[in-house]
Amino acid sequence: MNPKLELGRLRQIGWDEWDPIGIRSIDDRSWRGPAADEYDAYLLHAASLLLGGAEKKRAVEYLDMIASEHIGLGRTEAGHPPR
Repeated sequence: MNPKLELGRLRQIGWDEWDPIGIRSIDDRSWRGPAADEYDAYLLHAASLLLGGAEKKRAVEYLDMIASEHIGLGRTEAGHPPR
């Protein structure tokens, strides 16, 4: 049985640890809302990987791929998107 996810808590953790486009600093609510919804989908997928038993590395790789390929930030020499 998987624990119930609290979206607010997941957002807090996600935005503290993974915020590739700086959503926390956006004041324009008309843009921030849709961006937050998109982040939610990514963070929920990463959380479901972990809850399903995947290693932390797999969730990190997923979020790195989203930032570098889907969001389009590219990769650094270390293979991770720029922060």
